[in-house]
Order: sequence, then structure tokens, then C-alpha cells
Amino acid sequence: QGLGAEAVVGRQVGVPVEPVGSPFLVGDDQEDVRSFTGHGATITPVHGPIVDAGARGNIRGVTPTEELIARERIRDLALRYSVAFADRDVELMVSLYAEDASFGSFGDGPEALRRIMGSTMGDLRFGVILVANHLIDFTSETEATGEVWARCYAQNDRDGYYEQLIKYVDRYVDASADPGAPDWRFLHRRHLLWFGEAKASPLAQPPANWPERQVGVGRIPLGDAAVLAWREDSDSDAI
Repeated sequence: QGLGAEAVVGRQVGVPVEPVGSPFLVGDDQEDVRSFTGHGATITPVHGPIVDAGARGNIRGVTPTEELIARERIRDLALRYSVAFADRDVELMVSLYAEDASFGSFGDGPEALRRIMGSTMGDLRFGVILVANHLIDFTSETEATGEVWARCYAQNDRDGYYEQLIKYVDRYVDASADPGAPDWRFLHRRHLLWFGEAKASPLAQPPANWPERQVGVGRIPLGDAAVLAWREDSDSDAI
């Protein structure tokens, strides 16, 4: 099948009319719970720099070492987000967001995020996000913006296996009351789909039994109950 414009809400595959995306979890007037895993209505694209050039550079009032520590902790957020997605770890995901984050019709705070996780990841068989090109700009001592490019490899029951190129546009906040112990968290995250491509599921292959073979399904997915359930239900001759 050819890939057409991303005209249907909720599709994981296809090419947007132009690079557009969906609100991601917090603080947007077009919140859609389905945007958590890329299921979202299209919105106006974000172009240009995240912040004005004058806002870039060192944070006033902090030392270069403190700024480096802040940058590293913000980068750690994106990595832990990927771990929470891969492990379907609700509590880890909750810990990455500010306590006062708003989740639209689902409400505010951690309980709203838990409800979103339950609604959006129930049919996810697996998901792996590889992050790159993480740009961070500080707007104050306790706030920053950023963008992260990512490749996503995932499979759910509706779309099957798909691969995506994603741009995340983020806002971060230091949620700590103690300046000496910064606690950087997501305040807002938007998932901007560049494209999604449907492919045959690699989970339908026989076990690789690595290092016996380089091709096939590895031990980690074969130890995942969601993957095993899909393989048992699949009518693939390769399994």
C-alpha cells in the first residue's frame, strides 16, 4: 500500500501534508489523549527557533558548572522517557513530569497521567525510542525549552509494526524548592510526526538464538508477555 497524507486521526503511518504533530500530554488547547503514543489530530506546525536568540547562552546567576549539570539532567529526562515507554513503566513516566502539569479533559497532576497511560498503551506490544540531537535553551534559572529528534520502532494491535521519525518540542522546569538540588522535569512535550512507515513485523520471525544467528527475534522480546501473546495469536508461518 502507498502512504498517503495523514488525514485520519490516530494513524501511526503516513506522511503529513507538511510536518505537523499533535499536542503531547500537557498544557495545550488541543489536548488529545491519543497523542501520547503518536495518536493525535494534526495541528499547526512549529517552525523556526524554539526561543529567541537572545534567550540562548549561559543562565544568569549560575556558574558554568551548574549549567552543565542542569543540561545533563534535562538530557536524562529524554532518556528516561524512552525507558518508561519501552518498559511500559507508568510510575517512571509520572516521575518525569511536573506535579502541576495539566492533561486536558483527564485533569491535572499524576493521577491524570496515570489515566492517560492506561488508555493509550494497552495495545502496545513493544516500543523503542532512540533519541538524538537534543538541543536545550534556558529561558531562566528554572525554565528551559528544547527539541529532540527521535526514531521510534513500535507495534500495536491497530497499526501493526511501524517506524517513525519524530521531533519532540519540550518545555522543562526545575520543580525543586531547593536551588542546591535541582529537579528538572517535563512541563510540556509535543510529539511532531515527520513520517510513519508501516512494515512487516520483525516479531513474526523465528528466534535468532543469538549468537547462533544474527537475524531473528532476540531474547528480550521473547521474554515479554505482550510479545509472546501476539506471537501465539499470529498465523505467521515464520513462527
